Amino acid sequence: MSLERPDFLNESSPADPNLNISEEPAVANVDERPRYEVAFFSPEFMEVIEENRRREHELLVHWQTDAESGDPEAQLQMGINYLYGIGGVEQDDGKAFEYFEAAESGSPEADYWLGLCYMNGIGTDEDPAKGFELLKQAADHEDPLALCALGACYENGIGTKQDLKEAVFCYTAAMDRGSVEAAFQLAELHFLGSGVERNDQKALELYRKAAEGGDNRALFMLGFCFETGAGVERDLEKAAALYREAAQKGVQEANYFLGVLYFNGRGVPEDRQEAVRLFRLAADEGFPRANFLLGYCYDFGAGVEPDLEKALEYYWKAAERGDVDGMYQIGLCCETGHGTAQNYEKAAEWYEKAAMAGDPRSMVRLGVLSEAGNGLPKDESKAVSWYQMAAGLGNTEGMTNLAVLLRQGRGTAPDYAESSRLLETAAEQMDPRAMYLSGLLYLDGDEQHPKDERHAFRLFLDAAEAGYEKAWYAVAHCRENGIGTLANPVRAATDYRLAAEYGLPDAQFRYATMLHRGEVVRQNDEESLRWLTKAAAQGHPEAICDLGYYYDTGICVSKDPVRARHYFEESAALGCARALTNLAQLYAVGRGVEADEEKAVDLFLKAADAGDPFAMTRIGEMYEHGVGVKQQKDLSKALHWYRRASKGGDIVAAGALERMRVMFRDMFRRALFTAIGLSIAGLIAVILNLVGVFPLVTGVLAGLCFLGELVLAGTTLPLLKQYFYF
Repeated sequence: MSLERPDFLNESSPADPNLNISEEPAVANVDERPRYEVAFFSPEFMEVIEENRRREHELLVHWQTDAESGDPEAQLQMGINYLYGIGGVEQDDGKAFEYFEAAESGSPEADYWLGLCYMNGIGTDEDPAKGFELLKQAADHEDPLALCALGACYENGIGTKQDLKEAVFCYTAAMDRGSVEAAFQLAELHFLGSGVERNDQKALELYRKAAEGGDNRALFMLGFCFETGAGVERDLEKAAALYREAAQKGVQEANYFLGVLYFNGRGVPEDRQEAVRLFRLAADEGFPRANFLLGYCYDFGAGVEPDLEKALEYYWKAAERGDVDGMYQIGLCCETGHGTAQNYEKAAEWYEKAAMAGDPRSMVRLGVLSEAGNGLPKDESKAVSWYQMAAGLGNTEGMTNLAVLLRQGRGTAPDYAESSRLLETAAEQMDPRAMYLSGLLYLDGDEQHPKDERHAFRLFLDAAEAGYEKAWYAVAHCRENGIGTLANPVRAATDYRLAAEYGLPDAQFRYATMLHRGEVVRQNDEESLRWLTKAAAQGHPEAICDLGYYYDTGICVSKDPVRARHYFEESAALGCARALTNLAQLYAVGRGVEADEEKAVDLFLKAADAGDPFAMTRIGEMYEHGVGVKQQKDLSKALHWYRRASKGGDIVAAGALERMRVMFRDMFRRALFTAIGLSIAGLIAVILNLVGVFPLVTGVLAGLCFLGELVLAGTTLPLLKQYFYF
């Protein structure tokens, strides 16, 4: 309950009950020319007006005279007149306080009004403790207004220690003595479970009592109960009817809640235009949340034509009036440049305001800005703090971001166990990114995540279906290679296409490759070129390399070796080993660049060191044939590079190994037969020499055979080593 200046017209009070409340005029139609009509009043009507003025003046003189004579009731009435500016006087808080103070010694009602003056600093210095004592004095006389106000003091700890049980007692006593306001406040406590056990049925009963007594807020809350099914069976049509009635009676929130029903077509036919009209009414009545939804409608063209400028205007209005969603949305617009110039500093300001109001999403964004150094000093430890606050409020994005930093040891000491716990918690709450990251961990396996490919695939699929676009690539990869699920290349191609349409460069590249090779999908180089171009525009190294290949070979484009070279150089600079190989090929043959054999070898070696099997094969060929290398041909080195290339899956290298195996076998056989022949010839020469047959000739012949065997052994042993490798 509010302890501000009360609307006494909704409560029993000593004020004049015959006051007339005029309605505000309807809004004029600005598209029509105004009409001016002359009103003719009859003499009798003018006499009635004059009579009312005379009676009001006489009543004022009567109250003033009696008040100056010390009549407490007259002093009280004059105090109320000055408090609200009624009864023929202008509002004057100071005079109102003086009259209440004069009446206080003889009137418990005056204690109530004087207590409110001290509570709110009306006509005097604010003094909640003194105000509480005066309200307590009035409540001792069982005044319902005082009892209700005293309940508010106990409920909110104003002028006294908070005591919810005492608040319930005071509200109950006030309600039993006819206070409608007390019935409403008691209903609120039962609805929230504050000071009493939560009881929706009891709250509903009290809201009904308050509504029957004329409290329009209670009428609205009845609508809320019927909408949410609190204490009663859910009935959206009944909720809409109650909201409409409450709105007609001036409850700000009612137009907004009724608008939400129209926006979603719940309990009423879906009508976005009617929703916008109701949001506008609620906004004009000062309900901040309505401004936010108006901004949303203009942002996304719901019920109105899209208008980013108006959307931003309404977001600003909502934010400036304290709506947390409005603050967050303004921050998001400033961060991303949506509808306004990108401004990280301004985004951080609004995120901080929303974060201070307890918004965990804004805490996460502040963490992201701190982590990246956008709009805030780069500070990963500060990012950790923001993520911890968001995670503490149950925000799964905060949990996920914190888990990543804990795992990487950025801004804090590494903590794999806590990182895993946070990821598991966020994944259990169906956070898409958390499910995706958990899937990666289960795919590879670690101490906290035993390798489980089936569970990894399930997490990838759940993340993708929950809207995490990056997960579709992982799903496609698993389906293509039969990881955690049955291999299904056709379905994988569909998933790659979907991920490619979401703008994922890895998926765009893989789908382009499928189209070029005609794998599962119909071969289509034009479409392949389109997807390669998209991936290359995002800096995908492999896609840039393949784009160079298309220009080098003239696939769907005019041959342009120079342009191809530029693409290969760009791709190589991004770390693509295949691009180094392709670039080396250009230098080797002088296509698109001046031939440079030494440069080609250098590039092939770099590509080979980076793990490109084709480059390894080319180096093997150079060593095998002694072309482009400083040394003469070296079969051992050729064999070394062929082996590495073959292990990397290059089929040309595998063929070269087989060819070298046959070559080494034949060379070894020839060497073996030659060695046997030399041995036999040498043996015969020695025997002939010993028996004295041409001693000089046979001796020289035996020596030559021996030297031949030594030379042959020197060349055969390396061949023997290579032969036995095969």
